[in-house]
Amino acid sequence: MQLIYHRCYLGGAGIATALRQGADIVICGRVADAAPTIGAAMWYHGWDRDSDFDQIAGSLVAGHLIECSSYVSGGYYSGFKDLFDGCENLGFPIAEVYADGSCLIEKEPNTGGEISIGTVASQLLYEIQGPQYYGSDVVAVLEGINMAQDGKDRVLVSGVQGKPPPTTTKVGLTAKGGYQAEFHFYLVGLDLKEKAAWTEKQVRASMGKNIDRFSILKFSLNGWAQPDPENQDFATVDFRVFAQTKDRSLVVKDTMEVPGFNRWCLENFLQSCPGATIENDIRQSAGKEFYEYWAALLPQCEISHAVNLLWSGEALGIPPSPKMELYESRQWSYETRDPVDLTSFGPTTRGPLGWVVLGRSGDKASDANLGLFVRRDDEWDWLRSLLTIPLITKMLGSEYNGREIDRFEIPGIKAVHFLLHDHLDRSYNATSTYDGLGKNVCEYIR
Repeated sequence: MQLIYHRCYLGGAGIATALRQGADIVICGRVADAAPTIGAAMWYHGWDRDSDFDQIAGSLVAGHLIECSSYVSGGYYSGFKDLFDGCENLGFPIAEVYADGSCLIEKEPNTGGEISIGTVASQLLYEIQGPQYYGSDVVAVLEGINMAQDGKDRVLVSGVQGKPPPTTTKVGLTAKGGYQAEFHFYLVGLDLKEKAAWTEKQVRASMGKNIDRFSILKFSLNGWAQPDPENQDFATVDFRVFAQTKDRSLVVKDTMEVPGFNRWCLENFLQSCPGATIENDIRQSAGKEFYEYWAALLPQCEISHAVNLLWSGEALGIPPSPKMELYESRQWSYETRDPVDLTSFGPTTRGPLGWVVLGRSGDKASDANLGLFVRRDDEWDWLRSLLTIPLITKMLGSEYNGREIDRFEIPGIKAVHFLLHDHLDRSYNATSTYDGLGKNVCEYIR
């Protein structure tokens, strides 16, 4: 595998140093998304990077909440149906970070969306990995976080505990992964599984022994026809053939063998199942190069971190904190303590989890995170008792890959969080799934 580039996720200490030296603008390399918020808060409040861990951890969470723009203002929010009025412009968020590390989240006036405990909790749960949220400046412990509505479009966030920074920092690596192509059949109407099986059998026969030359060959039926559909489009689904290989000649148009991937899929069209067609634009079947991304760890002491003052030519080194600690590679995971008997809640009606439960999911390289929460106090005991690792495994169905699932709780926002290891098949650029960024796992579970 040919490595193209890698980059360290630096923290806010360098930004704080630059501001203390009189900088008006700080131009960074690859810093963590929350680092500008951390650096500005460290400078403004005069926090000691080697001791004020609770405060710095609070600014880490503040930065995490506003790092994705209008997500915290109602973007990607499970309760979106209440926010249609003004959804064209949800507004950018603003974080007021206080001296004790707590923060107030609000947004631009006269914009749509909202700042509520629900929208803020949703963004907090996005792309975290466990009870500890790591940065190269500090580690934030999320289990004790609290949120309070402080008026319209104002949420106060407090209770974040801080721990010393880790001895390592995250490094993102990107490498050439090979070549990929995909072909799409559209199937309509009845007997969709049988039609997909017919098509797959024909394509595999055309490929013959060449199947062994693909590192991944995946056939997937995506979608389902409505009973008594409203129109033909509602009865149409996508049957996708996805292929990856190290052998460029199998899929790339200018070198593709005759026959090749495109031909093996297309040549069966005149003996296809009824109600099948192909998309008009088949450029994806001509193949392209793809890249793989994964995360690793690098000791902070091996990173040359410096602030260059352009007006004086001086370079100020930013050594790692001497308070760094070595953390376990896996975070703690647990089922709920003192679960409540679910039958004690009374009669039930079968329906989607999303009638009651909101949530958010995202990606961390090949892992997917999934956070689910409720908004009413009388629903919390039910949620934490219901959502177990075995239940999530069952709900994932055939999507479950047999890997470990971690679980923890944030009682202050009535949330249960799961980390699904390697759920995304090698991360965004290389994944063979539609949901490369893990953003849709939550809505599937809901």
